[in-house]
Amino acid sequence: FLKYTHKQKNSPKSIKLNNFNNNNNNNNNRPTADFKYLNFNQKRSYHNTRWLYQQEYKTKIYDQDITKPEEIFNELNIFPLIYWENLHLIETQNDIRDEVKNKSGIYCIINKITRNIYVGSASTNKFNTRFRNHLFNLHGNKILKKSVQKYGVNNFIFCILKYFPYDGSTINKYNNKDLLALEINYISLLAPKYNILTEAGNSFGFKHSEENINKIKLLFNEERRKLLKQLQFKNLPLNISDNYISLNTNQNISQKFSLKIFLVNPNNNKIYCYISGISKTAHLLCCSYKTIQRALDLTWIYIPKEFLPFLNQTHIDQHNDIITFINKNDYNDFSLKKRFKSTLIHLKTHVKILIKKNI
Repeated sequence: FLKYTHKQKNSPKSIKLNNFNNNNNNNNNRPTADFKYLNFNQKRSYHNTRWLYQQEYKTKIYDQDITKPEEIFNELNIFPLIYWENLHLIETQNDIRDEVKNKSGIYCIINKITRNIYVGSASTNKFNTRFRNHLFNLHGNKILKKSVQKYGVNNFIFCILKYFPYDGSTINKYNNKDLLALEINYISLLAPKYNILTEAGNSFGFKHSEENINKIKLLFNEERRKLLKQLQFKNLPLNISDNYISLNTNQNISQKFSLKIFLVNPNNNKIYCYISGISKTAHLLCCSYKTIQRALDLTWIYIPKEFLPFLNQTHIDQHNDIITFINKNDYNDFSLKKRFKSTLIHLKTHVKILIKKNI
């Protein structure tokens, strides 16, 4: 009797797991792995670690401006209700979240180095969302995004200029206009350089730079217009309305291009009828689409004997099925499904016919 010893280091599974661990400890300290060999917990660990590395630049500490916030406020003529600096610290972020919970109003983001500011409004319980989107997720304003990437989150101040409504109620469709009007007043008063739009809530007043206008013109040169025109014609069937083609025309097109399937008597090669399309054939013969496909490859199929009188072109053209014209009083529901079903198996209750396409 030879005792089997499991060599963990040389087993295929351990090699894959070791490769995962080694890849996570490479020179760049960035996780990489072959997902085929990872279980759920390993994949979750991989994604969490990868997400943390993607957040690096958002919390990276840059050379910090040590000017006191009060001096900056006096210089900019801003009088906030409350403000926070050292925004890269978790404690500061939690403090902001707790303070602005279920509140709405006007906020301001200040770059301590350049003294540029951004003014915005937040509806009920949206202060923290605006804070994280602007300074951590880098959404909403491209100029502010580039500035955060250049100077670092730790060189910005987040402050609340005004809580609104003053009675502490929530923002609704009636007082939302008042909130936007208050934001417009602050934008007009402070002239923030980070605000692309001159009016809150719409893009009125925004002008493209000369450089951007030239880029837009280059995108729509003569060659590109021809390509767009070709693409427009290519996608025309996807863009037309449902009633663009009448029902009769649609049926005529379907009949012209659909596959014609012929049912033939095997004894004398006489054609019983033809049916347009595999789907309709499967519906008439009470079987699946796949069964008809296989029958076409074999060139034969077994149908219930009761179907034979109805295999004529007149009935096929005027009716959508066969089984409703058969007397089914002698059968229960279970035997009915099994009895009147075409198949590739030779049964006593079925008869063989030939099935061919495009004779």
